[in-house]
Amino acid sequence: MSMTNAEAHVFYGKEGFKTIKKDVLKQKETLYLIGAVGKEDKLEYFFPGFDKLRVKSRIKWKILYDYEVKGKAITTLPLMETKFLPKEYSSPAVINIYADRVVNVLWNGDNPICFMIINKDIADSYRKWFDFMWKTAKG
Repeated sequence: MSMTNAEAHVFYGKEGFKTIKKDVLKQKETLYLIGAVGKEDKLEYFFPGFDKLRVKSRIKWKILYDYEVKGKAITTLPLMETKFLPKEYSSPAVINIYADRVVNVLWNGDNPICFMIINKDIADSYRKWFDFMWKTAKG
């Protein structure tokens, strides 16, 4: 393993969450989500614009949704592949993996706290775990 760049940041609240989403647009790489809870729509004025820009930039979403989100409109957006985690694995924490970043988002009601790690080896490891979970999850 090479000694690559490593950084960590914490972002609070809806503004912090928006900062992460803007970073996704900047990186222009597939976004993998583990345990997504579909709360993006809490950012009602921000999210539609974000999603238009995501589609325009051809950024794919590959999402292992929390069981609770089944049937919500947010699970059927363009350039999106989805599967659902079993009910017993429901959790308020969501893992975002894109480019050389891993962002753990903890939703406390409608208030997110986002922990960002920037390191290629860590991001690649999380993508491997994502692939394993994707293979075993239901459509």
